[in-house]
Amino acid sequence: MGHRGTEGRSGPARSWSGEHRTALRWFGASVLQAAVGGAALSWYVRREKLARERLWAAERRYRRLADAGVMGLVFWDADGAISEVNSAFAELVGHPREAFADGTLRWRELLVPEVRGQGAARLQELQARGWFEPYETRLQRADGETVHVIIGGAALDDAGTEAVSFVVDVTERVRLQHERDRLLEAERAARAEAQTVNQQLQLVAAMSAELNATLDPGQVLDRLCRGLVPALGPLCAVFLPEGDAVRCVAAAFGGEVQVGRGVPSLVVPVTSRAHPLQQALATRQAQDLGTAACAELFGSTPVADECSGGAVAVPLRLAGEVLAVLFLARPPAPGALGATGLLAVQEIADRAATALRNARSYAQERGVGLILQRALMPVHRPAIADHDLGACYVPAAMGREIGGDWWDVLALRGGHLGVVVGDAAGHGIHVASVMARLRHGIDALLTIGASPAEAISAVSELLESTAQESCATAFVAVYDPASRVMAYSRAGHPAPVVLAPDGTLTQLDRPGGTLIGVNGMPRDEHTIELPEGFVLVAYTDGLVERRGVAYDDRARELREALRRMSGEASAQAVADRLVAEMVGPDADDDVCAFVLRHRPAGSAG
Repeated sequence: MGHRGTEGRSGPARSWSGEHRTALRWFGASVLQAAVGGAALSWYVRREKLARERLWAAERRYRRLADAGVMGLVFWDADGAISEVNSAFAELVGHPREAFADGTLRWRELLVPEVRGQGAARLQELQARGWFEPYETRLQRADGETVHVIIGGAALDDAGTEAVSFVVDVTERVRLQHERDRLLEAERAARAEAQTVNQQLQLVAAMSAELNATLDPGQVLDRLCRGLVPALGPLCAVFLPEGDAVRCVAAAFGGEVQVGRGVPSLVVPVTSRAHPLQQALATRQAQDLGTAACAELFGSTPVADECSGGAVAVPLRLAGEVLAVLFLARPPAPGALGATGLLAVQEIADRAATALRNARSYAQERGVGLILQRALMPVHRPAIADHDLGACYVPAAMGREIGGDWWDVLALRGGHLGVVVGDAAGHGIHVASVMARLRHGIDALLTIGASPAEAISAVSELLESTAQESCATAFVAVYDPASRVMAYSRAGHPAPVVLAPDGTLTQLDRPGGTLIGVNGMPRDEHTIELPEGFVLVAYTDGLVERRGVAYDDRARELREALRRMSGEASAQAVADRLVAEMVGPDADDDVCAFVLRHRPAGSAG
């Protein structure tokens, strides 16, 4: 039983392990293969689904970007034909999106004509590296307006035959930049104009001071021409009206006054009412002159070439009157003499008119004053044996009023000679009257025999009694030609100088008393015997006083100058030369110098 059982168990077992095991293997392999194949199919399906989802997501992102209007999108080919655009681009260029669907619109037709050449270079860049750098250009809308854009692009295939471009509208930024540039340019122009106006105002102020610093009419016009050349033009001339003509009295070019040296004194008829100079005289307004009018004025003179830019004729106006006409050539550069420049020229011309009128008035008044001043000086000089007399009076270069300096010499009883040199303080008719009263009072007192000190005391009391609050200095002397003895007294006056033939100098500086008009102090008198061949020089303080120079230094200069002049032929020559060397033409105070020279019998000269 047990054997059968063993056989019964072992038989079937051997059969399973053979055939059935093979079947089992086949079945297992089939099941495994089916399982693996199903997994692969499932993975493939999932991958395809993921790819489709990603594609749909990318398409959604593109659609959102395209519809968002942030930037324009353009699809185009290598020929520049546009196949698709988004709404933002269509709106930007003013064409409907449908107009791009058939590819008839090209990039070239959308670009403004001036920039169409840029497209070829960008296409080459695209085909070379698959994209091109964004650049700024201009598109022309359907309505003709121009928009400024930035365009970039990339190829959609390796051959670069299809591409997409993004387009960003920067018109507002460009407009703002242009506006900023315009404002900056306006600011620069305003600053330049302000600087020009400031320079012109400085020129007006400087010219005003320069013109009013002289009382010579000729100098006023010369300074006017010098000041405007080359600051405002290459040529300046001043014409004075003379009947039916104008005469050029001053002209400058190259910074120098040239009348008499390069420009003739022109006389130009202006009978025609249309002549610019006549218009300036008649209307009292500035007039423009073309190059033809300039050539007519100056012809073939050396300054004709300076008028290539035309000129202006500007009246010198004062109280409804035109005193002269200023001719100013314009600089060659266009617009160099603008509206503000013309205003500056007119202002300078009007100030020149005031200075010219003041100078003319001064010249007239000064002429009258000098006539009066010289009328108060001695007309005749007494003749004295073996002696020579000389005197020189020079009024101050500035100031129209007459001064109080005087000198006098008179023949006294007994053959004596009276010598007086004085200086009444101040200027004007009042001072002239004080000077005349003192001169005639001293002359009268010396004539009746009063000594120098007595004469000074008497006129000082006379002056004080009139309560005119005036004072004066004086040197009064009585000289005996026979003995060469001189009695003298000084009332606050500069000490005279005596030069001996051997060169010895003696200053008569012994005290004499206070100013005339100040009483209560004694008047001292001194006596001196002058050497043979002496030269006596008495003078007023204008001969030695000068601003900025010490009085002692000037007194030393006077003594040295006197030594150099000891050989002069006459006393008058000594007086003239002393004044010329010590004072010059720009004296700021009146000057009197009196010279008495002894010439012994038989001496040379």
